Amino acid sequence: MPALDLVYNPVSGSFSDDHLEALRDALIEAGFRVTPMPTTAAGARLSGQADLVCVHGGDGTLRDTVQALGERFGTDNAVVYVDSSAGEVRRPGVDAAGLQQAHGDRAVAVAAMRGISDPEDPLRPNLILPGGHTQYIDWFCALAAQRSR
Repeated sequence: MPALDLVYNPVSGSFSDDHLEALRDALIEAGFRVTPMPTTAAGARLSGQADLVCVHGGDGTLRDTVQALGERFGTDNAVVYVDSSAGEVRRPGVDAAGLQQAHGDRAVAVAAMRGISDPEDPLRPNLILPGGHTQYIDWFCALAAQRSR
């Protein structure tokens, strides 16, 4: 029976004990040994005994879990931010011109991400793709071609 950490945020505005219980029960019925792992103010934590991790939550819970996985396995996580604000989704977009002017200046970079991120955000993107999904596809294909050499 595979072990599974079920990471969730118990103080999220949309959190529901009933939904968590239904998800846990479905995972148990599917043959998993489930360990509920609530996030805390310090972020996500993992049992260290799981074969799999399931995240029940939003962006913050997923972010915290990815960072916890990096800590657990002693590796950094490359964070790629794909700006999908060009009509695909209604939300703030990256100021691409402002981002190009940043040249390593964190304050300028944060200003270019206004409405998306702020100085207190613990997630630090390694790469920002203001061109949306097409730029991401091009970047990923180039990366794959480079790695296959």
